[in-house]
Amino acid sequence: MSFFEPLPSPPQPSERRWSPPAWDRPSEGTLPATLAVDALLSQGEDAVVTIPHFDVFPNGFRINVAILVNPIRAQDTQARIRGGPMGMPRIGVRFADGRVGGREVRRGRLDIQKDDEGVPTQPFVGFGGGGGGTRPGGESSALRA
Repeated sequence: MSFFEPLPSPPQPSERRWSPPAWDRPSEGTLPATLAVDALLSQGEDAVVTIPHFDVFPNGFRINVAILVNPIRAQDTQARIRGGPMGMPRIGVRFADGRVGGREVRRGRLDIQKDDEGVPTQPFVGFGGGGGGTRPGGESSALRA
């Protein structure tokens, strides 16, 4: 005799749920390979901007951008930094074959040129994540290009 009663059977899935296209975000359920970069992009009295690392996924990569703001000037500095789309700094990439992504200012993922199967015809740079604050360790992310 068992102490616990048997669990009921899980319900059968009724229909397939919506899922994002593979190009829209990093591969879900996949741990990325991490590539250390440690690049200093900008250093001044107001802030330091670095790329500590890239996260590489089967369908793209994430550029992790860390912005460390001088706490004495935090309010003014953050207002100047957040000049890009959705309050993020603008980030772009150039591949070895000459393709670029992130140069255009887009309103969203819907206005990206796609082929007949719905896959973007050019590198796509999107934004996700964020957070942090004025303390070390706050990171923002640009997705896949």
